Amino acid sequence: MRRHHTPVVVVCGVAGVGKTYLIERARPLFEEAGFWRASTIIQEARTTADPDALRGLPSDEMRRSQDLLVHRFHEMRKRFQGDLILLDAHCVIDRDEGFYDIEVDVMRRLSPDAFVHVEDGVDAIAERRRADTNRSRPARSLEQLALYQIRSLQNCERYSDELGIPMFRVQSGNLNGLCAAIDDVRRHIRDV
Repeated sequence: MRRHHTPVVVVCGVAGVGKTYLIERARPLFEEAGFWRASTIIQEARTTADPDALRGLPSDEMRRSQDLLVHRFHEMRKRFQGDLILLDAHCVIDRDEGFYDIEVDVMRRLSPDAFVHVEDGVDAIAERRRADTNRSRPARSLEQLALYQIRSLQNCERYSDELGIPMFRVQSGNLNGLCAAIDDVRRHIRDV
């Protein structure tokens, strides 16, 4: 019989799709859960206060950031006493120089139990990105945003296939969809 563990659900999608907003809306429903952001974990590990600086790192430093994320994530997980971890993360990082794919090995080392891919229409994503004055993001056309979202989805599907764990697709703002995915994951872990 498998030892009980705290389920980890990686919530991913393109920058500006509304992942963080959706997770924040879920907070009151999961009082014992940890709500962690990959970018914040990396910022703390790299001791930088500027999240936008992370996107500008050269490729070898991007890989190092992912190693730091995995290491720090497991340190945090060992100390965590809650009943669920939602990790706000990306499958593809939108950089000024282009897109950077997160390797499947990074996800494997995080040991997630499921992925939730948050999606929306590109017009809505573009509008959110324009309205968010707290972040500096590369300017992208609607066609580029569409390709970015497809690439993110394909990476997430690949992670799911290679790790043999479920992936759920949830429309941006669909709190019920996120909650149903979490309930499915918890049920599956309980039954194993």
